[in-house]
Amino acid sequence: MTYNILKPNQSIAKVYLRERPVAQEVQDFRNAMQVLLQHINAEESEEFNKNLVTEFFNASIYRGREYMVNTYQRTDLAIYTQMDTHDKHPVVLFEFKGPSRPDMVTTDDLKKKALYELVLYYIREEVNKQNTDIKHLIITNCWEYFVFEKRLFYQLFVSNKRFLKQVIDADTGDDRKEYIYNAIIKPEVKRIEHLLQFTYINLKPFSSKINEEKIINDKSFIAAYKLFSPTHLLKLPFHSDHNTLNKEFYAELLYIMGVEEFTDNGVHVIKRLKNGKQAYSLLEQAYMKLEGNPRITDDDMRFDTALGLVLVWINRILFLKLLESQLINFNKEKDIHFLNINHIKDYDVLHDLFVQVLAKPFNERSEEMKSQFPDVPYLNSSLFEQAQIEWDFFAISGIRLGEMNIYSRTVLKNDRGRRLTGKKPTLDYLFQFLDAYDFGSAKNEEDTNLRTESKTLINASVLGMIFEKINGYKDGSFYTPGYITEFICNKTIRRAVIDKFNELKGWNCESFEDLKDKIDYGQRVERNEANLIINSLKICDPAVGSGHFLVSALNEIIAIKRELGVLQDRKPDPKRIKEYDIRVEYDELVVADEDGETFKYNPSQSESQRIQETLFEEKRTIIENCLFGVDLNPKSVEICRLRLWIELLKNAYYYRAENGEKVLQTLPNIDINIKCGNSLASSFLLNEKLGSSIHIKRYKSLVAEYKHTSNKDTKREIDEKIKVIKSEIKIGINTKEINELTKLENRYNVLTETFSEDMFGFTKAQIRERKKEIKTLKEEIKQKRAKVEQRRNKTIFSTLNSFEWRFEFPEVLDDDGQFLGFDCVIGNPPYISLESLKGEVKVYDSMLKPNGLPVYTTIMPHGDIYTLFVERGLDILCPGGHLSYIIPNKWEKVIYGKPLRGLFLEKNLTQIIDFCDNQLFEDATTYTC
Repeated sequence: MTYNILKPNQSIAKVYLRERPVAQEVQDFRNAMQVLLQHINAEESEEFNKNLVTEFFNASIYRGREYMVNTYQRTDLAIYTQMDTHDKHPVVLFEFKGPSRPDMVTTDDLKKKALYELVLYYIREEVNKQNTDIKHLIITNCWEYFVFEKRLFYQLFVSNKRFLKQVIDADTGDDRKEYIYNAIIKPEVKRIEHLLQFTYINLKPFSSKINEEKIINDKSFIAAYKLFSPTHLLKLPFHSDHNTLNKEFYAELLYIMGVEEFTDNGVHVIKRLKNGKQAYSLLEQAYMKLEGNPRITDDDMRFDTALGLVLVWINRILFLKLLESQLINFNKEKDIHFLNINHIKDYDVLHDLFVQVLAKPFNERSEEMKSQFPDVPYLNSSLFEQAQIEWDFFAISGIRLGEMNIYSRTVLKNDRGRRLTGKKPTLDYLFQFLDAYDFGSAKNEEDTNLRTESKTLINASVLGMIFEKINGYKDGSFYTPGYITEFICNKTIRRAVIDKFNELKGWNCESFEDLKDKIDYGQRVERNEANLIINSLKICDPAVGSGHFLVSALNEIIAIKRELGVLQDRKPDPKRIKEYDIRVEYDELVVADEDGETFKYNPSQSESQRIQETLFEEKRTIIENCLFGVDLNPKSVEICRLRLWIELLKNAYYYRAENGEKVLQTLPNIDINIKCGNSLASSFLLNEKLGSSIHIKRYKSLVAEYKHTSNKDTKREIDEKIKVIKSEIKIGINTKEINELTKLENRYNVLTETFSEDMFGFTKAQIRERKKEIKTLKEEIKQKRAKVEQRRNKTIFSTLNSFEWRFEFPEVLDDDGQFLGFDCVIGNPPYISLESLKGEVKVYDSMLKPNGLPVYTTIMPHGDIYTLFVERGLDILCPGGHLSYIIPNKWEKVIYGKPLRGLFLEKNLTQIIDFCDNQLFEDATTYTC
């Protein structure tokens, strides 16, 4: 029988596979395997050899951990928890056979007693004992390991109720086992044999190499280490798991910044260090510099301004750390480190790096900067242009450099491996702190498969979580776990893609599999058309925060293209990307070849260059065309832009400039798709006419130009032109409203001045008609006047920083200026009691539709702002669009949720997943759905 047999590389999560393990841990694994391989003896008893396997696991990978390998009741071996030794809790089950036993399974025949026994043991554990925590099942004879996913066993053996009942009814004692194996399980295995899939590894090939030191750097050996690790077998979180905040990194980063986090009535609060303030921390320096500034009106504003400045600087520094790691990976032949005290001696040099190096093409830099930072590329990112808050106050060069005490629980160690103490200059401390973590570089080590130091990995998602915590400390936002954003984007965007193809192609696909069958990806014309259709998607997060949902959406769209077979390069004669499997795992895009090896960019290899260019250009296209976000918090907007730039940076590639120099591809101006404003407050309705279509076409053209220019002067000119057009659109709408009101009032005056109940020459029917018209006009005038007054009272909306959905995103307007709407609205809106918003709620409550009905119908006493975000999300959808949020589940049962319940019934709610008492947000007492 030919089975679907996976290599270790193919079954291990790609995000985990590409993590470089610590060299000492792999060395311990090798030492334990040495002992195992030297002592396996087919002449010895089964118990003797089974003990070798037990020792192999416990002496290396499971040593000193929460889990251990040992015998378990009637099962040969199990990996179980030590939390309660009186009630061992298996998570992996083993069936063991001696090295030369005939009832051991083989790679071409699984119909052996070893499998039948494992099936029975699994059913007893899963069904009889209701242990749903089993993760894997393994059959081994010391040399060979057949590793099965528990999910497969559940689908094949437990979900089959007829078969399950037969086994349970027959399992009345050990004397019945042979009957169960041969009469029940064996026939069933034969029936479903073609569905069996497993990961296979044979340790014999390692026997000839196990005594060589270099084996620990062998990719197949590292894959074996990871296959047997608790991370894989027990499905535990790993360093780059995006759902886990690195609290040590977070705490020390806050300390260097000069702030700390504490909880006040269940709410996370970021404040200046209460005890042990450090005069030369970044925030304290900024805070002192702001003293006496006439722009600052109180201490809260002074703190917010200081923190805003520090975040601008820290954003840049962390982005540069990720850039440095990328450059190191791309340029193995030379030392390219630049983010250290040797290159950047003070804040003046750091400021020069920001605005005189990264913000300028190489040929426009001074000779000093060219010499000091020869390998740092020009990025064309507004991140390194002087921010408005810096123009208003000061840049990082405006603060003083001095020493601060090292954090008491610092990650830094001295030569003896002990925690560092004493003082350090703040800038040097910050650089050393960042260097103590792994931002993804191989550090130019000849041995790139291992880490010589046990450095914790810090990736873009971890940084996103950290900054959402810092920025969301007073706006009710929480960082959404990666598995939630991944799930929402997967379900929502795939459904939207199916709908798009059905609409534009006249198809009737009901599932993604139907769509795959329809698309002829072998035809280039069909591939091109399919890409245009997918790229026409418009996805929005109206409370975008750190941009987590948009990053997940970006990854999902690329995975969709690969799964549909339409992902192709950008050559004149485009070819499919079919050599690599591209999918989303652990909320991250992973790219792996057919052997499971993760893709690594090598600029000197043409195929590697092709893949890297394709991924970068796909990301650029999707970010520019498909992804949009709005947030009230300007800091969050900057973080979101940063996150999207980082996603592009991951796949930045080198090309040859006209002078032959190798140049890193610049980043596009994606900042225009992420805007600051209050998603809930708008003075213009979505169906109001914008006026001239010439304005709209020019507006769209300017936005497209803005995204693609790399010249900063041109970018500023275009930005000014866009502002002028938006101003003209606003004036046009307001003028139209006033003109319409004037016409209505004139007509009303004419009718009322000549009207009486007994007008000569008019029939009773005509008089009734005239009365009816007067009444209608009166109501229309009332509504129109309210709208005009609302517009005139600009202070209300400017105070709320209103966001005008009607025209801010020209990508969702047609050529006549009609608002088309978004295909998907996704996100995790803030959870804030409406009672705490006071005057703001009055404005929302006063907003009216053209028919005089309120814009928001879910405003209720004791209500919450997330209900308004549901209404706003539904408003900005295109017809047939999809809204998918994660929100508190209180609306299901409380009084204030009644209007929302009615709204969901009206709008055809298609699916709800209630997490009940499970709290998904760390340190937040919030129950969600």
